[in-house]
Amino acid sequence: MDRTCSPHPTFAPALDRQARRAVRSTIQALLIRLADRIASWHERARSRRALLALDDRLLRDIGIDRATAELEGSRSFWEP
Repeated sequence: MDRTCSPHPTFAPALDRQARRAVRSTIQALLIRLADRIASWHERARSRRALLALDDRLLRDIGIDRATAELEGSRSFWEP
């Protein structure tokens, strides 16, 4: 059997290491992006809860009314 044509990874260890490295790098990048996305969702949800907890005086101080705060606070965490 000609080993140079075999698709088995043990016959091409350098290519196999390179491919594993590329896959690992891609997975790491995806996990970092996912963690960043989850962190931003968490922060957005926290901010919206905090906005809903403000009284009318504090809302006026930041220049929004209760209806606007309610509208923003009722949005889902994944909505920008």
